Amino acid sequence: MSHIQILDCTLRDGGYVNAWNFGRANIKKVINNLAASNIDIIECGFLKKDKEYGDDCSLFTIEQLNKHNLPQNASYVAMINFGEYELDDIPHKNQVNIDGIRVAFHKKDLQAAIELCEGIKAKGYKVFVQPMVSINYTDEEFAALIQMVNRIKPYAFYIVDSFGNMDNTALLRLYTTVKVHLDVAINAGYHAHNNLQLAFANTQLLIAQERTHNFIIDTSVFGMGRGAGNLNTELFTEYMNNTFGLRYIIEPILAIMDEVVYKFYQEYGWGYSMPQYLSAKRNCHPNYASYLAQKETLRVDHINTILQGLASEKKNNFDKQYIENLYKDFQCKNVVADSESMAGLKALLNNTSVILIAAGENAIVEQDRVRHCSQSENVISIAVNFLPQTVEPDLVFYSNLKRYQPLSSVSQDKLIFTSNMINDVKNSARYIVNFSSLLIDNDFIHDNGGLMLIKLLINLGVKKVMLAGFDGYKDSYPNAAVLNASIRDQIKKLSASIDIAFITSTMYE
Repeated sequence: MSHIQILDCTLRDGGYVNAWNFGRANIKKVINNLAASNIDIIECGFLKKDKEYGDDCSLFTIEQLNKHNLPQNASYVAMINFGEYELDDIPHKNQVNIDGIRVAFHKKDLQAAIELCEGIKAKGYKVFVQPMVSINYTDEEFAALIQMVNRIKPYAFYIVDSFGNMDNTALLRLYTTVKVHLDVAINAGYHAHNNLQLAFANTQLLIAQERTHNFIIDTSVFGMGRGAGNLNTELFTEYMNNTFGLRYIIEPILAIMDEVVYKFYQEYGWGYSMPQYLSAKRNCHPNYASYLAQKETLRVDHINTILQGLASEKKNNFDKQYIENLYKDFQCKNVVADSESMAGLKALLNNTSVILIAAGENAIVEQDRVRHCSQSENVISIAVNFLPQTVEPDLVFYSNLKRYQPLSSVSQDKLIFTSNMINDVKNSARYIVNFSSLLIDNDFIHDNGGLMLIKLLINLGVKKVMLAGFDGYKDSYPNAAVLNASIRDQIKKLSASIDIAFITSTMYE
């Protein structure tokens, strides 16, 4: 049986979850406990050179990494993303306290990346060649890459399942190429992500094959990693002990899980989810699906449709502006002739004040005040992307497909839809207005339903609007501070065109 080593990448791949801010004490605890558990190779983090990082972070310059005292019973590595570290900036191995450097690169950069790997090896390091998104290589391309690798004889060559979308057929296809072409003196490695919940199963399948090479399997404690996460260190060490009679010590790993990793899991979370499944299915960077899901305005089938439209050259690297533009195009694709709806709403709201009722909990806490205002003479109440239980609104406005539910209790004459709703909602609304005409000029909040409705009221000539349930985002919500500041600034701008008053407690005043 060929030898199998475990490489734990918690401090590096897990850092995508918490921006690598583990804390110095936690970094030390992770390294010491992994060494105590007999993990063979410990990845300390990413090597970066663009600035000095603090001691609490697992992004390092090589000089910073040297400050860490590393136990002697394990091997230590760090990773470089190709293009972020020049060969001249890497000192000789005898000047640093790590044993190896992993070089991750995309197919378009492979020639230059192999040259970098060769130069790093010449400086005395164990070199790990990591071709990202390995599934995108044809058999011929992967074999040609391996021939280049054989020439420089690195420590390891990897199959990298960057998007977690390899099934057993795809994995064995690549492994067959490795088995046939890779020099037997070079370790074969496998880095799995768990988007399809196959990381553990694929790894078991891989090491059960006839093996001509020594193997390195990447894991992380509790599967800590971006999106769906990675193969779990605690699960795989236990499996290796039970299957091959090895002697990894589980308790120190469990202590990392309990004392370090679990608190990050509670704060940030990772693991299988619909967006991660979709990113694997569409063979694209997982941040695309996560970005669309965080909008909280799209159903899963809409996210899938947008991901289907990704250009092939954009799939591997996340481009925020690109996916934002695709999202806007999707939402704005329906254009309607809304002059009749606008005229009807203008006549309905003429010479009235309007109260907008959003879904914030203060609309319930202060419901007596909301009810009093909404029942006042010459006031029209409009609910925003939900149907309140404490007040019966005069109108209900929907711009958010995900928030919409069929409303049997609400007549069509009371419904206002933006045009992005019309292909997906069977019930037609009395009033349909163009989505694109109401967008806010700020990418963080450009389709915020409450702001869009205020903009609609301005377009209709309404002079005064009262806001209820516009509480603001709590600190636990992603980017809460940025969202609250953006909405506050936009309300201030809109108030130049309409009198805005809050009638329930809010963070926006």
